[in-house]
Amino acid sequence: DVQIIFKNSENNTLQIPGGQIIIGNENLETNKLQVIRGKSSLELSGKALNFLNYLLKPEQPLRVELEVKSPFIDADDFVFPIPAQAKTETPPSISSQEGKVESENQNAFNLRDNISADLKLQITEVVFKQFKARNLQGQLEIKNKKLLAKNLSFEAFNGDITLTGIVDASKAN
Repeated sequence: DVQIIFKNSENNTLQIPGGQIIIGNENLETNKLQVIRGKSSLELSGKALNFLNYLLKPEQPLRVELEVKSPFIDADDFVFPIPAQAKTETPPSISSQEGKVESENQNAFNLRDNISADLKLQITEVVFKQFKARNLQGQLEIKNKKLLAKNLSFEAFNGDITLTGIVDASKAN
């Protein structure tokens, strides 16, 4: 058994205490890979197609197919603030509307256009700030800078919620 621990400059850790990682050709597969960050723990099973090519050249396409199971996720453990320096270093571009100068990356929600994913979720409890949900199940798909929630269901606000919807990060607003 091998345990992997990653630490960043703020001494935040990402632990991988168990499971399998298999790299074959340019693909990466996981089988019951355990991931712990902060108060959150996940079990990941699936594959990342074209992973090594993407790792070496980030402009290469990456396709992820993953089952995510978890007893508890605190979204704050995985949401990383954009450093102030990165916000000011984005080169301006001229907008086609009214000739205004805008930042190319003013949208806080950003998805890479060369990454697609199909995520099947089974999460007992999710929290994000004051929001709490239980028994979250469903599917998230990422494609063409769009996040599609398919039959995402959970318990929150003293009731049951099921939703299907799209978040489009391909447009500035």
